[in-house]
Amino acid sequence: NLEHIGLPIILQAVLSALLIVHLKIYDMAGREIAVLINGEKMNAGYYTKMFNGVSLSSGTYFYVVQADGQMISKRMVLVK
Repeated sequence: NLEHIGLPIILQAVLSALLIVHLKIYDMAGREIAVLINGEKMNAGYYTKMFNGVSLSSGTYFYVVQADGQMISKRMVLVK
């Protein structure tokens, strides 16, 4: 999945149970750009997380969600 996004960046997720969640943004070189959620216990429900990428250059980035021993990585293209 490739998402073209502007600013602010809005990430959405639905959790089905109480989970410890990590959400990070990486650049194409694998450098960590931002930590949006760092090991927070989150109840089941719908969540949105805003990220202001104004300091980032236009380009391709990845957001990585880790929860319940699983990791999901999605590519996004920031267009300013």
